[in-house]
Amino acid sequence: MSGAKDTRVSVRVQAGLLDAARRRTGIQRETDLIVAGLALLAAHDDFGVWLAEQRGTLTDDFDIGL
Repeated sequence: MSGAKDTRVSVRVQAGLLDAARRRTGIQRETDLIVAGLALLAAHDDFGVWLAEQRGTLTDDFDIGL
């Protein structure tokens, strides 16, 4: 997302949730952490659709090589 930051949000969260998110992401600033979380929720994820579309695209003699 791009553009001006024109909305202010105030939220109360459990300290443990915030700490766990910081550890997992390495993001320390609360604003950056919240923006990252919202961006993940807003991101378009079409992996499931893509995966379903791949059905039948490999040949019968395909060897994964394991």
